[in-house]
Formats: sequence, C-alpha cells, structure tokens
Amino acid sequence: MAMETGLAYSRRAQECAELFGSMTAVHPADRQFVDTWADAVTGPVIDAGCGPGQWTNWSRTLTRLPRRQPPSEGLLSWYSVIHHEPSTIQVPLIEFARVLRPGGGLLNGFFQCQAIEKFDHAVLDAYRWPVTGLSRELNGWI
Repeated sequence: MAMETGLAYSRRAQECAELFGSMTAVHPADRQFVDTWADAVTGPVIDAGCGPGQWTNWSRTLTRLPRRQPPSEGLLSWYSVIHHEPSTIQVPLIEFARVLRPGGGLLNGFFQCQAIEKFDHAVLDAYRWPVTGLSRELNGWI
C-alpha cells in the first residue's frame, strides 16, 4: 500500500505542492485545531506524511520519521492514512505506536462518515471512517 500510494502522489507531486504546499490552503479552523494540539505537546512532534510539507514548515517542532529515534511526544497524521483500506489500517497505526512514547499524543485527521466507505479520491481510492470505528482500530496501540 505504501509504495502504491507513494507512486500515485509522486505522479501528482507538482500539482499537490501547488494546491496544498502552503498554509493558505489549510482551513483556518484546521490550523487552529492543529496548533492547539501541538501547543499541548511538550516535545518534538513527528509529521507522518501530512502532505507536501506545509505543516512541517508551519510548526518548527515537527520532524520526519527516522528509522531509529527515542520515542516522540506527538505525531501528526493529517489525512496521512486515508488510503489504507480497513484490512491494512493497522500497518500505520502499529508504526505510530512504535515511535510514540507511552502517553504521547496522536492527532489523526481523516474523512468522517457513519460507516466505513471507500470513495474516489483525486490521487488514489481513499476511505471515510466513523469515529467509533477508527477509535476501535486505535485501541491497544495508541
């Protein structure tokens, strides 16, 4: 899944950077929500593939996900796992748990709906999740 998603976004990298590569493309309510969350995190925050880098540039506390590092205080996954189908959603969640310290904060942006629903995304098929369904997937890991 990661390779397929990476290739799909690579083919549209320039377009994504032009459309979403700055904070002007971010809704002010989203920016405030993420800022409030990040302000409550006392250490470095990992940017887990949240677009073309606009969040990392906005908040200098965000870092890339290295292979080995001490556990992080927080992880921002802003629409980063939307392309994982229900059968593979645990893959990134397990990785998130690996890099977060116990009690660390995860902010996961996603498309919400009443039931898990596949939809045609501009880059690659994506999924909407009910809050309770994605919360169940997170239980035990984060």
